[in-house]
Amino acid sequence: KWVSAIFSYFYLAFPFYILIFLNNYTLNGKLIILWLLCIVCVSDSSAYIFGSIIKGKKLLPKISPNKTWAGFLFSILFSALSSGYFSYLFNITSFKKSIILGLILGFFTSLGDLFESYLKRINNKKDVSKLIPGHGGLLDRLDGFLFAIVVMFFYVLFWSKF
Repeated sequence: KWVSAIFSYFYLAFPFYILIFLNNYTLNGKLIILWLLCIVCVSDSSAYIFGSIIKGKKLLPKISPNKTWAGFLFSILFSALSSGYFSYLFNITSFKKSIILGLILGFFTSLGDLFESYLKRINNKKDVSKLIPGHGGLLDRLDGFLFAIVVMFFYVLFWSKF
């Protein structure tokens, strides 16, 4: 029981510490965070829209019964496109790097969403909170973002010009 309590602090605190680091200690930190938010929002929205329209085979029905392969694939595609477009508009990095980063961030955004759904399933919780009704709570808005922050941090550290 104590392991899950400690894990929950790292699950939330570590990504937010990274946000503070990116904001305060990297060149264009606010722009990087805005870029990340854009990619994650597009990923979540496109997964929902295209998954609802196309439907089809379920991704992992025991963990998250409403997520489909179509939503997953379109979320990754639109993450890459939004990353490339944002990077082009603000001249952040090369188009090729931004597309690759968008693909990776789209994947990890979906992975974060699935991980949070898994946590809810093993704890028999439908909604983590009632703060945002109908959305599973605040963590449902942050789940993919928490994973994507860590990926963006490693991008900034090892692959970018920042």
